[in-house]
Amino acid sequence: MNYHEYISRFAGIQSGENHQISTDSGFLNLKWMSFKSQAFLNENCPISSDVMSVLQPNASDTQISENFSFKYPVIIPSQCSDERRVVVMLHGLNERSWNKYWSWAAFLAESLKCPILMFPISFHMNRAPGFWSDARTISGLMKTNDTSQNKAESTTFVNYILSQRLADNPLRFLKSGFQSTLDLIQLINMLKGKQIEDLGQIDRIDFFAYSIGAFLSQIFLIYNHIIGTGINKTAIFCGGAPFAKMNGISKLIMNKPAFNTIYNYYLEDTITEIKSGSPLGKFLTRHPMGQAFNAMINFDRAPSLVRSAFDTAKDKILVMTLKKDSVIPSSPTALLFKKTRGTVMEHDFPYPYMHENPFPTFSDDVRSEQVNTSFNTIFNTASNFLCC
Repeated sequence: MNYHEYISRFAGIQSGENHQISTDSGFLNLKWMSFKSQAFLNENCPISSDVMSVLQPNASDTQISENFSFKYPVIIPSQCSDERRVVVMLHGLNERSWNKYWSWAAFLAESLKCPILMFPISFHMNRAPGFWSDARTISGLMKTNDTSQNKAESTTFVNYILSQRLADNPLRFLKSGFQSTLDLIQLINMLKGKQIEDLGQIDRIDFFAYSIGAFLSQIFLIYNHIIGTGINKTAIFCGGAPFAKMNGISKLIMNKPAFNTIYNYYLEDTITEIKSGSPLGKFLTRHPMGQAFNAMINFDRAPSLVRSAFDTAKDKILVMTLKKDSVIPSSPTALLFKKTRGTVMEHDFPYPYMHENPFPTFSDDVRSEQVNTSFNTIFNTASNFLCC
């Protein structure tokens, strides 16, 4: 099937509803699996109490039950290979719906003949209150809360909640990533321990990671390198650069005041925390997960660690960038992997696109076919890499 046929087959699917989607090669089963995050249980998070006090969610965030107990979708092809494997798909920042990703996951599931597990980052997708995605509710909040945040030209009802949350407390960016990484470790242990219904014993787990999901996957890769565990194969799309070279200002991601707040916090304030030996500074310099996060803030934070980790995994990482991507630019991504002897494949599409929407829909046949060709190029490349 082509890109537009995938979109048509998955149209109207509601969160949490199981479906069977017919395809040219058979059918795909869409199943929603339950997950309860154990990230902050003492036995699952061996970190000192002073550091844990910094990394735990704010009191108000602990009340968001959706973030701790939720469902995630898995697409299972009717014809699976004998290899006991899954590919975990990680999404972008400020995402509230899997709609964009159904076609991506469906293509990979059919091509690789294995389940594609679509895992939500902390406080994203259905791990967030429903009203965060409601245009009418958010527009009302924007009118009620007359702040400088609201007056920024880059503020929209789509990026309002994330912008407000990060501007209020930039540490939420790290906290969300910290919980997400612990959740991934829990997920992998569940997969390998035959604890997930319908998937059975899983021996191989790889990643397809997009945007901030790529950033998370790189942190996870460095973390695994530090602690000496196996490195998963990872196909990266529209990602790869260190945080210092990203530009999250977007009507679909976050507004300018929020991005400036977190940018200054992680590029400047964390240096002060490290020098002072604060609990956060200790986490960033002594704990493997903190070291991995700190290394991906800027290449000069821990260049030897980045080189060592990515050199070791250079045959297990595929990086695909877009020439006109202004959120996670291609050039600094190429520079990072050049320093680690990795390869970056830069693509450019013959139609208007952007980081947040690399495969838009058009009404005319010429551009529609161009989108389909570009989609096939990206996902055939990813599939060929991940299949081996």
